[in-house]
Amino acid sequence: MLNIVMLDEDVHYMELFAAYARSVNTASGVSVHAFSQKEKVLEFMAAAPRVHILLVQSHLLPGLPVERFGCVVLLSEHLLMTQQLSYPAVYKYQPLNQLMNQTVASYTEQHAVRLPSVKQRGPARLIAFSSASGGSGVTTVALQTARLLAEQGDSVFYLNLELLSSTAVLLPAGGEHDFSECMYYVKAHPNQSGTKLTKFIRQDPAGQFDYIQCGADWRERQEMTAEELQRLLKAIQDAKSYDAVLIDIHISLTRLIPVLLEACDRFVWLASGDTAGKHRSKAILDSFGAGHSEIIINRSLGNIAPHLYPDQGFPVTAVLPFVREWMTAGEGSAQLRYSAAFTEALQQWLDSTTRGAELMLHG
Repeated sequence: MLNIVMLDEDVHYMELFAAYARSVNTASGVSVHAFSQKEKVLEFMAAAPRVHILLVQSHLLPGLPVERFGCVVLLSEHLLMTQQLSYPAVYKYQPLNQLMNQTVASYTEQHAVRLPSVKQRGPARLIAFSSASGGSGVTTVALQTARLLAEQGDSVFYLNLELLSSTAVLLPAGGEHDFSECMYYVKAHPNQSGTKLTKFIRQDPAGQFDYIQCGADWRERQEMTAEELQRLLKAIQDAKSYDAVLIDIHISLTRLIPVLLEACDRFVWLASGDTAGKHRSKAILDSFGAGHSEIIINRSLGNIAPHLYPDQGFPVTAVLPFVREWMTAGEGSAQLRYSAAFTEALQQWLDSTTRGAELMLHG
């Protein structure tokens, strides 16, 4: 268990942080002791076991026995000043999960240790989503799946590997270079990349799933090698004990798709319910092999002809309805978040327990 002492005179902020820490400390292996007065910290230190991290505002640091802490992290109220202080610093007014991740990362980097998780979970389920053509709704289906799994209590990570990512419209803005920095650590320091990634992990406040903001530089994804993808997936799973990792990948990244077909529990190809969709899906399966593949027909208007996907190795496992409101919703619109009919169909797919069990299509 990693012990953190936090000292901040803002009592309201302390209460918020303490409440957050109580909600996650079992899962993260972190125990937080929050104080608003320096005297209380000194009293605590007189009888306390080892404290790994002191998280403190800089003007409160004098007079504290810094040598008794494994690491000192400053709580800065100014974003730009975090790069100019004598100790590692975190920006105070950011999502609490990010603040916690960055604080812990400062300690684990300095002491070259990994924080063990006390959650007893098996390996994360890996589910990949792609399509033979653009505009098939791959990102929408992947994000809605992440939201549903998170609502059911799963810890979920969403990884976007589109060349031109649409997540800027659908997810809160993050650091423009977050993904590039993550890939630097994956390439240069693979043994530490899980710890490094915690700095960049963000959580969607509506969907309650984690992600790393995908930057505008598409070359980062295009030039990724199979080995780098394997390292990235391992780093994500090392960063946190996830129940599920969802990968949204562009069809043009052909050298990476075989890696995911081998590694993933499910590989979902989005298709349309017409003749062209059938032929594109057949070409995909012929090119890459069926493996753990399955087909979801998306944006259905309810007129799918049953002869299009006969019993010839096309594992159609779901049919998702067309949601007209999503075609006209603005950026950040709540309409992008929910549709009752879409959610019901997607939930039925998630509830299916037999991979490859075909959905009977009736005309």
